[in-house]
Amino acid sequence: MKIIRKKPLMLFRRFFMFLRTAIISVSILTCVASKNKTDDIYVDFRRVGFIDERYELVAAIAKLANTAGWDEKESQYQKDMLEYFSNMTNHKAVRFLKKNKYLCYNALLDISVNLQNDFTVIDVDSMDSRWKAVNIKYFTKYLYDFYIKSNFADFFDSQIESYQTANNFFKTTVWDKVDFSWFSKYTDMSKLHAIYSLSNDFNSYSYTNSNKEVYIACQGPGMAIVHEFCHSFGNPLAYSWLETNALFARYAKDQSDPNQQDSYRGSDGWNMAAEYVTRAYNLLYNYDTSGRISFSYDKRRGFPYIKEVFKMLCEYEKRNINIERFEPVVFTNVPDGAVLVKTFSGTNTLGQNFSITAYEYKFNLDDYYPIGEVTGGYYQYEAGKTYIIFDQTGEGRLAVGGQTFNGKTGFAVYVE
Repeated sequence: MKIIRKKPLMLFRRFFMFLRTAIISVSILTCVASKNKTDDIYVDFRRVGFIDERYELVAAIAKLANTAGWDEKESQYQKDMLEYFSNMTNHKAVRFLKKNKYLCYNALLDISVNLQNDFTVIDVDSMDSRWKAVNIKYFTKYLYDFYIKSNFADFFDSQIESYQTANNFFKTTVWDKVDFSWFSKYTDMSKLHAIYSLSNDFNSYSYTNSNKEVYIACQGPGMAIVHEFCHSFGNPLAYSWLETNALFARYAKDQSDPNQQDSYRGSDGWNMAAEYVTRAYNLLYNYDTSGRISFSYDKRRGFPYIKEVFKMLCEYEKRNINIERFEPVVFTNVPDGAVLVKTFSGTNTLGQNFSITAYEYKFNLDDYYPIGEVTGGYYQYEAGKTYIIFDQTGEGRLAVGGQTFNGKTGFAVYVE
């Protein structure tokens, strides 16, 4: 039998082919391993009714970073949150928000509702423009790292009972009280979503994604749910008026009122424009659902032209409303027939002293339209004025400064 000897070159070629196959196989296995490693980044985010774990995660980091609009630290829940994560104050996610201070207020709601279980973010183009200035992938990477290293899931578990109580409170006292049919003229009611949180006390936010889904975050006792939903259709109209209505633009750009919040200043009137129109729509909701309007609250909050903007909105909506009927009543003397119930003194949120004189007094809403409704802190009392509290229905007594009179709430006017 003839023996054929393989040439060295042929052996080298076969060895090279074997080596190439081996390298390709290792590369494939490496890719699979890499994919599996990426797939491990997954959290099944939970909700307890209106409480959203993603929002609480972002809130914890923002609170540690003292982010504007997220920095309240007075309630027991807020104190528990800060104590639990006290060893995470120097985490990369916290440092990221400290460095990028402009990522504050409503910008953090946007990322919360778009954060997926694998810590990717969808619908980035619809999010607040401030996110375009940073690499959002870095922040989501830090979010995941914070979630794992801080044992955030354990914190969320420890608060389940508090979340259930808060959720029931929000649903029964706020959500169920809203007349959602009113919004049907402006938006698809099935696309209105809310998050309720104990993480902050005073700020509420609104966000509309590219599919016209509206998300709002309601926090603490303020819970401006109608106001935030009105932003979804109020903002576009406000931005249009800012460019086409010179008088409205002058109102929006006027920053002379000392009560105007810093967060509304600047932006060449864009923030104030959105607030003005949204507040006007909120007043229209109040009128359509209760037959009452009060301009004084918004005026005291730094919106001196709210009555004029409401008139513009009524004209735009082709609504004929007798606005003058809703001017506040100011008495020079306590009216005849008023019976003294209680005198209450205190300090408002501006640090000013005020005094309230509560009377039992029957009146007709058509004759006396009050300057504000007393609902557990809703009305901002001013220094140097004595207030008279009137019963809403003309019968019984009411709640003043934490003092309840026969379980009634009522209205306030002041005596000059």
